[in-house]
Amino acid sequence: MDNRSEALNVVRSKGPLQPSQIATTVNTNILFASAILSELVDNKKVKITYIKRGGSPFYYMDGQEEKLMDLAQYLSGKMKEAYDLLSEKLIIQDSTAEPWQRVALRDLKDYAVPVHVNYKGMQETFWKWYLTSNDEA
Repeated sequence: MDNRSEALNVVRSKGPLQPSQIATTVNTNILFASAILSELVDNKKVKITYIKRGGSPFYYMDGQEEKLMDLAQYLSGKMKEAYDLLSEKLIIQDSTAEPWQRVALRDLKDYAVPVHVNYKGMQETFWKWYLTSNDEA
């Protein structure tokens, strides 16, 4: 089995993971593991998070979105507060949010999905929890 297939299998079974975790499992160095993961992202076989630990993102596959909640431990300050608020409310209207919340929601790209709604000729932005379906929202 080549390193790409092995890395893909590891992400499939244990994701989300960082390159260092892949490197250990496929018995290579971090630089090579990062290159493999980058190629898998380019081929749309793996997804990459905006959340980072130690400057390195996490890699995961379709169907592992729920596991991204485990990565919330790497959020801090206002980002964590916005994460908690959105996970509780499931949808937040941008215009009624406090300024710090609007900034944090825009930066919570792994968890906050913008929904643009036209109402009475005006466009309004809402932020929905990433696991909430459009029908639910």
